[in-house]
Amino acid sequence: MRINELKLYGFKSFANKTSIKFEDNFIGIVGPNGSGKSNIIDAIRWVFGEQSSKSLRGKSSVDVIFGGTQKRKKSNFAEITLVLDNSDNHVEIDYNEVSITRRLYRSGDSEYLINGVECRKRDIEELFMDSGIGKNSFSIISQGKIEEIIVSKPEVRRQVVEDVSGVLKYKKRKEVALRKLDRTNVNLTQVDLILGQMNERLIPLEKQSEKAIKYKLLKENLEKYEISYLANKIHDINEEFGAYKKINYTISEKRAISNNNIALVENELFEIENKESLLKTEINTLNIVITSKQEEIFNLQSNLKMISERQKHIDGGDVSQEIYKIKESIFNNQELLQKNVNLLTSKEHDLEIMESEINELNNDINNLRRKRYSLSEDLNNLKEQNKSSAYSYPVKMILNNNNYKH
Repeated sequence: MRINELKLYGFKSFANKTSIKFEDNFIGIVGPNGSGKSNIIDAIRWVFGEQSSKSLRGKSSVDVIFGGTQKRKKSNFAEITLVLDNSDNHVEIDYNEVSITRRLYRSGDSEYLINGVECRKRDIEELFMDSGIGKNSFSIISQGKIEEIIVSKPEVRRQVVEDVSGVLKYKKRKEVALRKLDRTNVNLTQVDLILGQMNERLIPLEKQSEKAIKYKLLKENLEKYEISYLANKIHDINEEFGAYKKINYTISEKRAISNNNIALVENELFEIENKESLLKTEINTLNIVITSKQEEIFNLQSNLKMISERQKHIDGGDVSQEIYKIKESIFNNQELLQKNVNLLTSKEHDLEIMESEINELNNDINNLRRKRYSLSEDLNNLKEQNKSSAYSYPVKMILNNNNYKH
């Protein structure tokens, strides 16, 4: 694996976009002091995730962003892209060329990208962990690092040797495995505690389980009995419903017939009462006529008596003739009176018959009304029994239905 290209923009002294290509015959970068040679090494370490401002020769993280000059304003962000040749598959990624990018804003927000796809810093570190390339690897040695290694303690030099030889990654894997093992031990301890608690609860749970099984069986039997009971109850209710429906239908039918008979008899009574009224009017008229004729006969008889008295003292044909006419008039009036009397007698007889019929009809109406009242009492008794919950709900619904109200 080798570096193909390094792109810098806004990083330290590289205010403009700068691209450094590392060709096959590339040997090194030379220049006077202060020209920015060390910034190239810092850029490579920074893009791999270096966080130490001191290692990057700054005071804070934003010191890597171009700070500006008298002739040029400062940059808002710094960006480094490092392009690596991966044709030998040194890094486990399905690309022949790998580019990693880091971008830092003055607000403190940062971005990491692998081949232009946003990722985490951890993803970059894991990608290059086994490659010997990274911010802490010795494939990139900054100024003064060699002297630091030489004068360092044996333990530090041993760590350097392990890092260079590739042992460090296995030590890190060992640390990760040990941490996982510690977490597993903690989990096992918690499992043992839970098992102990569960064992303590096992006996009560077994008893509860037996009770639950017994309860389930009893509940199933209860449901069977309830279904059987409800089926019988429904059958009884249907029979009760049919019986009371017939009773109510019979009572209602009888009341309807009784009401119809009462209406017919009342109509007949009304007609007879009208006839009776007319007959009484006729009788009153006849009584008036009879009284008038009786008065007329009485007057004629009085005249006849006066004329007879005059005849004793006076002889003459005119008087005899007048007497004759009076007698004839009296006869005619008496005859007419007799006819009216006979007619009055007949009318009075008819009136007596009508009064008898009226009494009979009134008796029939009273009997029918008593019968209707008795039927209403029966229906009311059924409804009272319904209110006192003597009957089932369907029967109550029938008895309370508006079709059965009187």
